[in-house]
This record gives sequence, structure tokens and C-alpha cells, in this order.
Amino acid sequence: MSELSDLPDGCTQLVLEFLSIRDVAACAASCKKMAALAQEPLMWIPRLKADFGVDIKARLQGEPGGQVDARELYRLASEAPSKDAIRFWGCFTDGGCDDHLRQYWVDNMFAPNPLESYCSALSGNVNCIGLLMEPNICENADASKEKYREYLLDRLRVPAGVIFGHGIVNLALIQQEQDFDGAVMERLRSYSLAELEHLFLEFYVELTAGHTIGRLLLHGLQGEDRERERSNLNAVASRAERNLHTKHNNLCFHPESRDIQFDSEALPLCGAHGFTRSVGIVERLRVSRAGQFSCPVLAGVVFLAHFDGDAVSSPQEVFDALQAARDSPVCKAFNGLKDEKAMSQAVRKGVVPRRTKYVVSSSGVHYNFAQQDILPSDTPHAAIGHLQPVAWFRFHNRRDYKRWATLTSPKTLWEGQDSDYDIRRTRRHTSTRGASPIPQGAAADYVEDHPAAAAPPAAQVQAHAGGLAQFVGDVQEMAQAWLGGASHAAMQDSDSDTDMSEAESDSDDGEVFDEEGSPRGTKGRDMMHIELQGRWAGNLALVKLIDQEDLMHEWEDQHDEPNIDINHVTLSGSVLQLPEGVSLSAA
Repeated sequence: MSELSDLPDGCTQLVLEFLSIRDVAACAASCKKMAALAQEPLMWIPRLKADFGVDIKARLQGEPGGQVDARELYRLASEAPSKDAIRFWGCFTDGGCDDHLRQYWVDNMFAPNPLESYCSALSGNVNCIGLLMEPNICENADASKEKYREYLLDRLRVPAGVIFGHGIVNLALIQQEQDFDGAVMERLRSYSLAELEHLFLEFYVELTAGHTIGRLLLHGLQGEDRERERSNLNAVASRAERNLHTKHNNLCFHPESRDIQFDSEALPLCGAHGFTRSVGIVERLRVSRAGQFSCPVLAGVVFLAHFDGDAVSSPQEVFDALQAARDSPVCKAFNGLKDEKAMSQAVRKGVVPRRTKYVVSSSGVHYNFAQQDILPSDTPHAAIGHLQPVAWFRFHNRRDYKRWATLTSPKTLWEGQDSDYDIRRTRRHTSTRGASPIPQGAAADYVEDHPAAAAPPAAQVQAHAGGLAQFVGDVQEMAQAWLGGASHAAMQDSDSDTDMSEAESDSDDGEVFDEEGSPRGTKGRDMMHIELQGRWAGNLALVKLIDQEDLMHEWEDQHDEPNIDINHVTLSGSVLQLPEGVSLSAA
């Protein structure tokens, strides 16, 4: 009876490719021939792509760098530690940046920071690109910014406490479950860096004018320490002023459109040695539009691609490659696809790839896509592989949110076969998560057939709003009486007496509701968690912001045309460091 080892090497290798890793290890232990075959790069390179999405090209044996140990690389990918945020450097957009200010730049969207945001200048189909640099480049910059932020928080603690004391309505504070400083810091930590800088500068102006409320920036300091800290405050004030009111000095603009912008600091690094050594292996996405945005993102799509830094030799070539990515047919195909109906029509026409899953949550809906085989004709540039759409998302508007607000976890509406992809197939959808087959249709249709999924009646929400308004009024009175005016301990560090009437009141009126009883803004529908099917790899992430929800009237922030605001898109998974002689394939 013939054994597996008796087959020609080519046939044996094909058989091994279909076995599990455990079975391959067992075969390798059976004899020297099987052990040798199990170590062949041709055995493990396809598995890297299938299991981790990592498509590599390796130098041949005898060339500088030698031949890669693909089995070892597979092991490294398997053991790479999980990261909540794979930090891409946002360095390109064709949607502009609000007033070209650094505080609104596109890199904020790729930073795992819930307090900073990207605000475009254009209204739709805004393409934003982030590149995965060498380890710790972005992380070090983020750490420096966080240290600066913590300094602001420390200096603002006491003066902000005096101001906030007039309007704090924190229930935990009133019930003595939280001390005063804790309540103040909780509120301060909810501020963006720009908001902290604004607040700091207001107190700094009071300090330079010799007013008591400004001198609270020097709380707890005496003698030489106090004078030394004055110098620090001067430097921080200059930095805050520069950050808030000066343009992004490193921005470069396309000669034909100032809305096409890239970061001149990032692009030279793309051709540097080691740029393509880092590969993100992505398993999850988190999309946030949390904040008081007048034009929060409504719909978008996330792509991943391989960028080969060895194929470019100058910043201009990098810029050309990034433009080619956003001009690629698959990227343009998603222009204007802002709802499920438009998506279905695009799939039927074969314009966009087939979908593999349709999920709804209390915040919105999303589609997952199948990984596509890459053909040379699909690559937009010699340095960039085919853009792979990973997930399309759409947040609920206020009307749809009422239907889905009671969902406690995402619900798979269908999974597997995409009926729109081939209309000749049976129009049924199945779910491997135990969900019942659901007929073809949008999420709204599902609600009509399943009333239990609907949100509570609007009357209940309105009653809640009325009760909350009464509660806010009561708590404000309690807070003011409890704080005791000028005798509050926060004033003890001051070097002179003061009257609380000097401090401007900053009253928090609590949650604001619209006429229908819904929270103003996007509260409750501002965060989407997307689990991907399988792992996707790349060192280039492109996020297309397709459309926005116009809330300009709610925030009294009217402008001629809506832009798009987004808090962040975080890619989670792991990072693999490729060895010398190995790079991502761009074809």
C-alpha cells in the first residue's frame, strides 16, 4: 500500500497544503523527507496569505538577504501579541482639512484617541490614507502629546474646579460617591486637547493680568518653584497658541487642488530602510463619531493594501502612489454608496465585490467583504497592491436609531452567500452564528417582521426627558449650596482673597433633547465595532468618508456646505515585523 511519502514531491506538497498545522507537524515528524517538505517556503508562504492575509515576496537563495524561513515567519505571525490599536500615520487626504489647522488634521482619525478628530473641508467621498511606519514612530509622538496633555490637566485642576463648581451636576458627587477633585478631573478628561488648550489660555490671560483666578494655575507652589513654573506656563501658552491658531506647517498641497494634502514629515520615511518591515494583521475595526459634530460621518468604507517602499525613491513618488490608490477603480466604485440600497445596486452591477455578512447594531449597519484574488491589472501603482475593501459601514440616522436602540449586541442579518452578487442563485441567506434565515431586504424591513427589535415608544423617551430636566434643575441647586461659595478648598492655594463672583459661571444644562424626545447629536449611535471575517494584512489603510449627517442646525454651526467630521477609525489585531529580504507583494 502506497504511503504519502511515496508520492512525487510536488504532489506531496499539494496534499500538505490542505492539512491543518497540527497535521503538518505530525507528518514532518514521520520521516526526513516529510520534514524537509514541511520546511519549504512554498509550503508556508501560501498559508501566510490564507491564514493572516500576508502576501510576501522573498529574495531567492544566493541573493543578498538569502531565502526566508517562511515557517518561522508563520510562527511569528501566530505569536504576535494582540494590539487594541495598530497605529497608522495619517498622511494624505483629498478632502482638505478645516482651515488647514493641525488640530483637525487627518492623522487624528488614525490615532486611538477618543478626544481628537479629523474635520474635512469637502462634503463627500473624502479619501484618507494612513501608513504603518516603523515601530514606535507614531507611538512616541502620541506619548509626547499625552505627557503635554497631562501637564495641562494638572495645572487646570484647581482653577477649573472653581469655575465648574457653579454648574457641576454630577449625581455621583452629590451622593458623595465621588470627591470634588474626582468630579472635576472626570469632566476635564472629557475635553479634547484643543479644548484644554483653549481653557488654559483663558486662565493664562487672567494670570498675566494679575487676576486671582489666573493665579490658580500656580496652585500648590511657593518661592523658586512658583517662579520656575511661571516660565513653564509661558512656554506652554506659546505652544497652545501655536497649535490652535497656526496652520499645519508640514502640509504640502497638490498644485491643482489645495484640498489634496499630504504630510511632508511622513512621506520621506516611506522610502526609508525598514518601512515595509511592519505589517498590520487586522481582525477588528472600531469607527467612532462621538463628539459634538455638526456634520458627523454617516457612511464610509475601509480598505487595506500592501505598500512596497522599495518601489519608490522620493517623496514625490510616494505622493503619486497614494494618489493612484485613491484614483483606483475599486476605490472610486464606492463613491456615493451611502445606503444599503445603493450598495445592493452596485453589487448587482458587479461594480463592487460581493459581500459576506450583513450586521446591524444599535449604532448602525455594516457589510463585510470577501478577500479578492489580486491580478496584475488590478494594481493601481507599482508600489501599491490591489486595494481590498474590508468593511462598509453606515450609522443610523435618528429615525433608524429608534428602531434599533434596544439591541444589546450586534445582530447578523445574513451571512455567507450574497444574493445580489449572482441573481441566478437562490435568494436566501444563512448565518453560521445561529441567526434565522432572513428574507432579502434592508434592516428596516426586518424590524417590521420582528416588532420586539424596535425601540421603546417615543412617549417613553419624552417622559424620560421631562424627568431628566427636573432632575438637572434640582442637582444644580444642590451643587451650588454644597460647594459653599468662596470658602471652597480650591481657593486655599491662592495668594489673595477673592470673590467667587470674579469667576465666570460655566453651567452644564445636562443632556439636550429635540422635539421628538431624542438626544441632540449622535449619542447612542456614535460607535461601531466591526468584527472582520478572517484576518486582513497591509501597511496602508484607506478610509473613504462617503457622506455625513447634517446636524448644523442642532449645534448652531451653519456653513455654506457641510463637511465631514469623524473621531477615529481604529484597526485592531497584531503587527508582524518582516525579516531582511522580505517585503509585501504589491502585485
